Amino acid sequence: MSENTEQNLEQSYATFGHRGPKTDEKPHGWYEVKELNSDEPTVLIFGGQSTTTDRAASSYCKMVEEVLDKNGCKEDVNVIGVVNHYGDSYDPFLSRSEGVNNVQECDEDKLNEETVRPQYVNDIFELAVKNRLCDEEGQKLDTKDACRKMRNLNIFVHCHGGSTFAQLEKLTWHKMKELGYSREERTQVLQELVVVAYAPYTALGKSKAKMVSFVSDTDKVVTYNNRIEDTIRYNQDVKKDKTTTCFFEGHRGNVFRTNSLGDIDQHELETLYPDESKLNADGKSFMSMLRNALVNGVKSSVSGKKRGDIKDMVSNNTLTRNYVEYLSQTGEQVWEKLIGNYHAEQSAINEYADNFRKNKYFNEKEATAERMEYLKEQEEKRLHPATMPTAKPLNTGKYRINEALYNRFISSIMNWKHAVHEMKTPHKDYLNLAPKDNKLSKKASLSRVN
Repeated sequence: MSENTEQNLEQSYATFGHRGPKTDEKPHGWYEVKELNSDEPTVLIFGGQSTTTDRAASSYCKMVEEVLDKNGCKEDVNVIGVVNHYGDSYDPFLSRSEGVNNVQECDEDKLNEETVRPQYVNDIFELAVKNRLCDEEGQKLDTKDACRKMRNLNIFVHCHGGSTFAQLEKLTWHKMKELGYSREERTQVLQELVVVAYAPYTALGKSKAKMVSFVSDTDKVVTYNNRIEDTIRYNQDVKKDKTTTCFFEGHRGNVFRTNSLGDIDQHELETLYPDESKLNADGKSFMSMLRNALVNGVKSSVSGKKRGDIKDMVSNNTLTRNYVEYLSQTGEQVWEKLIGNYHAEQSAINEYADNFRKNKYFNEKEATAERMEYLKEQEEKRLHPATMPTAKPLNTGKYRINEALYNRFISSIMNWKHAVHEMKTPHKDYLNLAPKDNKLSKKASLSRVN
C-alpha cells in the first residue's frame, strides 16, 4: 500500500475494513483489514464517489450483509469495504468521464497519470487480487489454482465503483500478462470473478469477468456514451418514447435495463431491500435478481463449484429463469429496433447526444467547482479558527496524518447531493450548441462503441 502522508498528498490510496462488534476501542464497529486470504470466500465492495470514510464503506457492507444474512450465507464469507482516499492529483470526475469517453478537449491535458491510473486501484490489486495470481515469490500460479482462488472473490459496485472496477480489471489483465498467463488463461481466470453492479459508471460490455449490471434509463447521474444509449435518451427526451424493459446480453453489456424502478431515487442506493410499496414490478424484479446474483456468487465461492452463466446467477427458481429468458429475447428485439432508430435519425441523434454530453459535462464541472470553493472556505476556517469563533474545530481522531484531506472528504460528501441536483438542471449556455461546436475529441470519437 502506498505511503500517503502530509508530504505526499498528491497520490491516492485505499484502506480496507469490515464490520464487527462495537467496543470502547472500536466505537463504530469498524475493523481495518491489512490482508486477505485468497482461499476464503470474500465480497469486496466498491462504493460511489463519496465512499471516502469508514462510515460510508460500512454502510455498503451493511447492505450486502443484510442480503447474505437473509439467505443463510453471511457467516460463510468475508464482507470487505474499500475506502477511497483521493489525493490532490486524482480527479474522480475526469477519471469516470475518461472511462466513458466524455472528456472534453479543454480538459484532456488534465488527464494526469494519477487520474488515469490511480494508486488506490493498485492498492486494491495488491490486497485482493495479486495473491490469487502468483505465490509469495511472485511466480505464476497454475491456471487451475488461480481459477479456484479467483472464484472465491465476488465484487459489488455502485456508481463510481464501476470505474474503479474497470481500472482494476485493466490492471489485472496487464499484471497477468507480465506473470506469463496466455490470453486464453487470462480470460479463463477472469471468468471466475463475479461482479454485481448497480448503476455502474463505466463502459458496459467490455468486462471479461462475469459482470451483471442493473440500470434505470431515468438515472440522471450515469451515462454510457454509446450509440444505443444515445438513441435511448433521444427517444425518451425528444420523442417521449420509453424503452421496453429488457436484458442486453453478452457484448451488449450484460445489463438489465428498465425505464424506471418505481417511486425511489433511480441512482442512489440506501438499501438492497427498498420499500416494496414504492417499487414498480420492474423494480421488484430487478432488486430481487441483483440479490440473487450476490447470493449465488457467494454460494459458488463457498461450494467451490464453477460459476453458472449470468442467467443462472440472477435466478433462484424456474419462474425467474423463464422471466430472464423473456427479457433476453426482448433485448434482442429492442436492440435491433434501436439500431434501426439510430440509422433512420442518425444526424438528429448525434446532435442531441453531443449537446447532452456537453450539457452534462459542464453541469458536473460547475458543481465540482462550486463544491471546491466551499471546501476552500472550510479549510480557511480550520486554519484560522480564532478569527471565526463559530467555526467548529476539526475532530481528526485517527485521521490526524491527513487532516486537510479528511476535511475535504467529509465536505465532499455533504455536497454530493447538491452536485447531483446541479447535474439534473440544464445549463443554459450549452443547451443549443450547434453541431460544429459540439465535436468530441478525436480520442473520444474513435473509441465510441456501437
